[in-house]
Amino acid sequence: MQQLTSVIIPSFNSNKKLARLLATIPKNGFEVIVVDDNGEEPAALLEPLFPHVHFYLNERKRGAGGARNTGLLYATGTHLTFADSDDLFITNNLKNIAIENDADITYFPPDSFLEDATHHQGNRHIKFKQLVDHFESDSQSIRFHFYPPYSKIYRADLIINNDIFFDETLHANDICFSLKAGILAKNIIAQKTTFYKIEQGTTSLTQELTRISVAQRLEAIERFNVILENSGYKEHQISSYFYISKAFTISPSLAFKHLIKTIKNNHPLFIDKKTINSIKNLISSTLNKH
Repeated sequence: MQQLTSVIIPSFNSNKKLARLLATIPKNGFEVIVVDDNGEEPAALLEPLFPHVHFYLNERKRGAGGARNTGLLYATGTHLTFADSDDLFITNNLKNIAIENDADITYFPPDSFLEDATHHQGNRHIKFKQLVDHFESDSQSIRFHFYPPYSKIYRADLIINNDIFFDETLHANDICFSLKAGILAKNIIAQKTTFYKIEQGTTSLTQELTRISVAQRLEAIERFNVILENSGYKEHQISSYFYISKAFTISPSLAFKHLIKTIKNNHPLFIDKKTINSIKNLISSTLNKH
């Protein structure tokens, strides 16, 4: 069976950047699926420029997670990857990726660039690149803590046969998807090639802190930690301290609600294994430079 990688892209009023992204995807070997999350600027307006791309429309707004779920319903590839509409692929690197048929997930180190006119390198990619860099010495952490769905190649069977879907929330809709896939993957590998670049701006949903965004992130962390506990990986649970502390400045009642729930569930509050490992990796990298 010939390999075909489905590239699933959620879109919402971002045609200019979407066109920039689509121009970086090779035509051969890739099925490109764009799902418009019912925005005011139809993504299908780009169809004359990209006739090989499949454009779909959500009948109602379901967020990026819901748009990706729609894309999964239409994907026919043997493998899957995901992209956000404001990011970029490194065309030649993506084109030359060697897909390992026996790997359920292949992880790749991403890069990032600033949204401003300089396009200088950002820092949003660093923590995920470090997981790839340390894969040989720690091949488990990447399963649980490479939160975004991009910069990976999934076997489609892993996702489809196990009914793994994204949360349909506006914020933090991908961390439980990535976690479930990481837990269920029998064989994972990491490659050193970078094929994905994350745009780093100051106005993205990733940066936004409102009552809704903080509440949804705290709820996602709770679901994430419950999945880990039920799967026997409690030691990989993550701390909710950052967002609880932010909640106190936005809504004290929200903060107390999640503080009590975190303590009651015996989930980590102040520090977790991931943070400890990050500190160890930072110290190790610093020592190796001297």
